Amino acid sequence: MKSFITAFAMVFLAEMGDKTQLFLIGLSSKYKIRSIIIAVVAAIAVLNGGAVALGFLVGGKLDVSIVKAAAGVLFLIFAYTSLFPKKDEKEGATGGKGAVAAIFAAFFLAELGDKTQLMTLTLSAESSAAKEGFAGALYIFIACSLGLIAADLIGIIIGYFLAKKLPQNVFTAISFAVFTFFGLYSIYEAASALSGGSTTAVVLSVGGATLVFAALCAVTLYFLKRRGMTDTDGVDKE
Repeated sequence: MKSFITAFAMVFLAEMGDKTQLFLIGLSSKYKIRSIIIAVVAAIAVLNGGAVALGFLVGGKLDVSIVKAAAGVLFLIFAYTSLFPKKDEKEGATGGKGAVAAIFAAFFLAELGDKTQLMTLTLSAESSAAKEGFAGALYIFIACSLGLIAADLIGIIIGYFLAKKLPQNVFTAISFAVFTFFGLYSIYEAASALSGGSTTAVVLSVGGATLVFAALCAVTLYFLKRRGMTDTDGVDKE
């Protein structure tokens, strides 16, 4: 099982600067913080509960090496998509009665199928495939939920400071590095398991994946810079 701290950190970094965190920054000026926190915690519990349950059921039926290979590809996809500037997304949440329900619905829809939920599902599947049982699934649920809550609390409490004072490209660089590391490491584990520990096979697999991924990122960054679409110019503002 991924360690508690690792799962927490991965989800926390994935959520930093994400559309839902920026969405909560905007809500903090319209609703009471208590209402936002209640709605967000409830939505996270439902989303991560479903992701962990699905990952636990699916993971137990898959070979560990397959799960790790899929996780590696998924993490590299997260790293790759972090290169693109985030689009300005505004969810409608009217004030007045039912504020908690409105915030819950908006947050739920914004996070449904997002990278943090997919990451939770993947980590749960890995835990299940490793035969860690209910305890492993529970640890993943708690770690991922706390990571998501912590990141969103930062958005609520000091959101405007993050949006206006700290550059988005700092969070982008950190997220890219973390996801790339875990992606390549998962591929290393999968290659090692599938090849029976053959050094040649592992080096070719990890080296090939690294070269292809690096080339793809380099080409993507080249074209993004030519079009003026890098994250340096693409900071969302509510």
